Amino acid sequence: MVDANPIVEGTHTQWKKWLVAGGLALLAFVLLGGLAIYRHDSFRSHALDLGYLDQVAWNTIHGQFFANTVKTSTLSSYLAGHFAPVIVVAGALFWLWDDVRALLLLQAGVLVLAGLPIYTLFRDYGKWLALSVLLAFLLNPWLHRANLQDFHTMLLATPLISLAVYGVLRQRYPLAALSLLATLLIKEDMGLVLALFGLYLLVFERGRAWPWGILLLVAGPAWLAFVTLALIPSFATTGEYRILTHRYAFLGGGPTEAVQTLLRDPLILAKQVLRKDKVLALVQLLASMGFLPLLGGGLVLVALPLIWYLQLSDDHALALLLQWHAATYLPVFFGAIFVGFRRLPERGRYIATGVLLLASILAFFLDGSVLQLLREPGMEPERREIVRSLMAQIPPEASVSAQDQLLPHLSHRHEIYLFPTIEDADYILMDRRGSTYPLETEDYEVFWQAAQDPFGYEKLYDGNDFLLLRREEP
Repeated sequence: MVDANPIVEGTHTQWKKWLVAGGLALLAFVLLGGLAIYRHDSFRSHALDLGYLDQVAWNTIHGQFFANTVKTSTLSSYLAGHFAPVIVVAGALFWLWDDVRALLLLQAGVLVLAGLPIYTLFRDYGKWLALSVLLAFLLNPWLHRANLQDFHTMLLATPLISLAVYGVLRQRYPLAALSLLATLLIKEDMGLVLALFGLYLLVFERGRAWPWGILLLVAGPAWLAFVTLALIPSFATTGEYRILTHRYAFLGGGPTEAVQTLLRDPLILAKQVLRKDKVLALVQLLASMGFLPLLGGGLVLVALPLIWYLQLSDDHALALLLQWHAATYLPVFFGAIFVGFRRLPERGRYIATGVLLLASILAFFLDGSVLQLLREPGMEPERREIVRSLMAQIPPEASVSAQDQLLPHLSHRHEIYLFPTIEDADYILMDRRGSTYPLETEDYEVFWQAAQDPFGYEKLYDGNDFLLLRREEP
């Protein structure tokens, strides 16, 4: 609904507003993109998921659609785990800049862009209020956590969800519906987002919103069921959607067992999300926005189930909102704040904006993700130069087995394996001081010692705790 008492301003003033907001967004993009690249260049990015998704995107634009070898010992399809054809769009960036860092800049860009529809919603209440809300959004620590956790296709949905929030609250329902339908090409569980927005339109908007609400409420679950029960299993060697059994094992081994579990214990979902540590994680997320989303009436009933869906997971980091997923839904929380602002007098809006901005600043510094990145140097500069010179010796067409934090620097190739998977790799690159994932340190040492006298490989370099091996010619 359009605010009943907007501040009407001339076109010239509107352009000045957008110039200031655009400047703030550009500055945020430079900072977020710069931090993500700094993290990567200091060898703190990982095989999962930056190297993994980089190889999928690179292979796709080179004719091997959705092919990867990082997660498996043989060539397999990314679609066996997730439905995200948007990776084609991400891969197209390599025609402009053939570098894994292009993905990091893409991600930083979409996170920043997600703030602009939010700014547009709030600008009726005054230039500085809207800019303050935009700044609060860009300072939110969940946004920065996501930016500093490699690259994830799910985050590409963030600006589309933001645009959908704008469309719903401005009664531009076709815009909202198209934005949400587009998210179905980004990740399979976006169907849940459509369903919740559909319910919101049917219950809280009504009138002209009903046809769009019905469309979203039907399309979302139908698409989710089709993709997870038919499409993804058709690509998987196991013939099933493994994410369901991996993240939500407490429900059972598949859809049938999940239904049986829910019938036996109807409260099991509530028990799962109401654990003390999970409630505290949600409180921390709300605190980063000054608890203002709770004023948002119906829209907060869209935001909270999206978080609870994450918190149902058996994955500890995901359930405690320590990973990137929650950032995707931040625009919904800020939309709820906008709804709450409608109910406040002008003075109350400015006080609430001050609370929001102060909460965001405090949360940013208390979270410490950015500050920690800047405090810790990563790999020593001298060792970076050495490992880059070693990587330069590996031909681009060669297959490689590399350790966790080395792999994303080599993943622009058809075949690359996460050490200790070797298969028929032409080269092996090891770093004794680096991340040993998926091996424990003791197990890694066994491999390191065995590599001192490698069978079938010759040493090209052994020093500074690096080891570069090349397969011997038969």
